[in-house]
Amino acid sequence: STSALEPQRIGSLSAVSRVWASTDRCLALDDGGRLFSWGLANAAGRLGLGGSKSRSAAGLLRPANRFLPEKLDIDGGDFDPELVALGNDIALVAKNHDSG
Repeated sequence: STSALEPQRIGSLSAVSRVWASTDRCLALDDGGRLFSWGLANAAGRLGLGGSKSRSAAGLLRPANRFLPEKLDIDGGDFDPELVALGNDIALVAKNHDSG
């Protein structure tokens, strides 16, 4: 993990149109409608990336904390960015009522 006192580019993100942040986690929406999540306490499923038992493609247990953004399994048209909320213990992404 690296520390920085100045803003830094996160290599896996580009064309970010919106960011939500709390003390322990972040969400970012890119221009393609993809939603990314990273931060602390994924063991409790708070990042939307599966809980402590989630496994990588190689079958290894994934770390509870994620320090690089990972794409959430949500299609851009399925949620309304105006209805995203992020707090210390919860992330809420409301389904777009027009998406079916």
